[in-house]
Amino acid sequence: MKFPVFLTLIIIFFATAFVPVTEGFIASVNRHMAGYCKLWVTDENGDYVAGNKNYHRCDLETRFSIDTGSSKAYYLNAHVRGSAKKTKHRGPFVDDVCYDIRGLTYDWTFDPYDHC
Repeated sequence: MKFPVFLTLIIIFFATAFVPVTEGFIASVNRHMAGYCKLWVTDENGDYVAGNKNYHRCDLETRFSIDTGSSKAYYLNAHVRGSAKKTKHRGPFVDDVCYDIRGLTYDWTFDPYDHC
């Protein structure tokens, strides 16, 4: 009876040992603005990958991190609720990135940030 259990454990070990782990890139955004924003990642075709589908507070002075779940190129996008400015698209990226969103609803920026 012990042999089948041992054999099963060996099969499980080898089956999981050789399965590659997919790690995605991390897109981090520091939020320094008054208002609500939406931050998300898209693929090269413009399809949603990860991040916010709804607006959230961006005045929390915190970092928001998005795991792309893939090692493929991606774009980082931002929009502020109530702003007349268009959605800002940054990329393509094939590495971890850090950005900063700051300002007011009517005058905001979305630029690279060195302190992540």
